[in-house]
Amino acid sequence: MERQPVSSYDRRTIAAVGELPVIVDEADLNGFWSLCTGPFGCLDYELRGGSLTVHGLNMVGGNEDFAFRGRCRLDQGSLSATLHFKRHGQGGDDGTIFGPADADFHVHFMAEAISPHHFEGCFRRLGFADLRIVMKRIGRQNIGPLQI
Repeated sequence: MERQPVSSYDRRTIAAVGELPVIVDEADLNGFWSLCTGPFGCLDYELRGGSLTVHGLNMVGGNEDFAFRGRCRLDQGSLSATLHFKRHGQGGDDGTIFGPADADFHVHFMAEAISPHHFEGCFRRLGFADLRIVMKRIGRQNIGPLQI
């Protein structure tokens, strides 16, 4: 079987949900989300948790060690962003993308919609192994504009 070039694949067709792409618009994205990370291949219960708020394509979130912010792009079911991370916890080098105790850095975020309430993808930072991300809706609140 001949391997097809990457450009020939429809990025919005996800094997887990079949041949139909999951279409998400900006209004669907607004709300509160859990954002969990871990190495690829780990089980869901091994992911480390955090939270995320999205409003008007602005993203703000964090966990016990980091706070982050950025503006995302949404192309139907594909979500991407460059997030600015700030360390506020005392955690040291955990061997992941968050690496040595850098206080300030940027991470690329890429995820695909599994459903309007569930995205999966990766965090990518040059020089580090990618991290798996799982983003699940916690709630849809009528929140005001986020100041980025």
